[in-house]
Amino acid sequence: MRLSISIIILLLVHFQAVFGVTCLQDCSCECPRLLYTKVMNPDWLLDHASITGLISTSSALLHFRNPQTNKRLIRIPLFQKDELCTDDIAVKIKLYFQDPPTDDSDPIIMLCDKTTCNGNLIADINNVGLACYFASLTPGNTFTGTLGGTCGGLTLVSDVSPKEVIVTFRPTQQWGSFHLTQGGGFTAAATFTTKLDVKQGLFVELYGHGVNEEYKLEYMEVEVTRND
Repeated sequence: MRLSISIIILLLVHFQAVFGVTCLQDCSCECPRLLYTKVMNPDWLLDHASITGLISTSSALLHFRNPQTNKRLIRIPLFQKDELCTDDIAVKIKLYFQDPPTDDSDPIIMLCDKTTCNGNLIADINNVGLACYFASLTPGNTFTGTLGGTCGGLTLVSDVSPKEVIVTFRPTQQWGSFHLTQGGGFTAAATFTTKLDVKQGLFVELYGHGVNEEYKLEYMEVEVTRND
């Protein structure tokens, strides 16, 4: 029996809501609230992301050594040009690290379009009083630009380097928040100087900071929703 057009549309909307498939601009279906969701373990990242700076891998861990100041280590495509059905979105990125193997370990997590990145440097325990820096930078094999204002003090978590970090972006509002979960928790928010054009494409990028810094990434989670 041939399905009616209305039933087909309902099935498509349900599929998009469950699996995070985007609704193209020329699609007649409703723009779903959940636009993208993915748990990115090491195997998934090796298959789907552009990665450099690795010194070892396993199914449980990616171990990086930063080969160059401000070097891009991971680039993950989320949406291609004009693939999003709305530009008013919220992007939540969770990162899970092991204790850093080097004294200095300050990775930088970014949300980027084709020309601009907004993001945060995740400060280690040696940068007590910082927690992170907010910044708008120019992406590339190495980023260009200057890290901006600090996120605030680390009074509740100064005894440990960040292990679980949650960064949330609302690109249309040029807004971002930064949250550490351990040690009682720490949250800060700021406004970025440059607005992302998400309709030109959207990427998650992880950069190293200083030369020879090392980072042990267990996995990432990314969720993109309409900013209702």
